[in-house]
Amino acid sequence: MDMANLKNRSRVDNAYDRQREGILENLISPDYQAPASDIALRLGMSRTPVGEALLKLESEGLVEMIPRRGVGILKDFKFPSL
Repeated sequence: MDMANLKNRSRVDNAYDRQREGILENLISPDYQAPASDIALRLGMSRTPVGEALLKLESEGLVEMIPRRGVGILKDFKFPSL
């Protein structure tokens, strides 16, 4: 993997980790909804790594991508049973 891809990957991981932690620790309200560009601005990142992180969070059932409206935190998220 070249350095550019590695650098972008770590940005995606950083965005993913920060958003996931905020959701799981209830630092981000369950009724939160915002465009990805606002989330990127809040994280101090460009939209590309934030968008990739949000897609990963959506695949895990933590957020919902809403066309032309942004990203919403899923209110009925259930922690997986151990």
